[in-house]
Amino acid sequence: MTHWDKLSVDEITVLQTIFWSVGVSRYELSHRLAYSKSKTNSLVASLLDLGLLDEIGLLNSNGGRRAETLQLSSGLGVLLCVDLGATSLDLAVMKPDLTVLAQTAEPLDVRRGPGDVMSRVRLGRSSALGWAYRARSILKVVSW
Repeated sequence: MTHWDKLSVDEITVLQTIFWSVGVSRYELSHRLAYSKSKTNSLVASLLDLGLLDEIGLLNSNGGRRAETLQLSSGLGVLLCVDLGATSLDLAVMKPDLTVLAQTAEPLDVRRGPGDVMSRVRLGRSSALGWAYRARSILKVVSW
């Protein structure tokens, strides 16, 4: 298990950039972050060694050597996403690459108060999406 507080600011920045990117390479990372190629390569190598990143295949070539695509490791856990609206509750469990593993939606009236609303969130999380807890650790809870 990784201790997130032991990662450098630059390592966290690389992870966040990869999370919000689709099919990013080391070269693209160095340009987006204004890091040198050697700094980017060093950070990526460190994160690969820690098991936080995966190389998932080659990008299309534009004349040179084909670049390796990077993404967050699927072994990191899952994201539990909660969308709480005035009339509905939507829950989704996603991989770090934002692939939806499970989702559920149900009507909900927020006028019933925070106690009822939060108990419905907890019930939905533990019953309909409970398999995600048993299968993996929760990486982050995201509310949108």
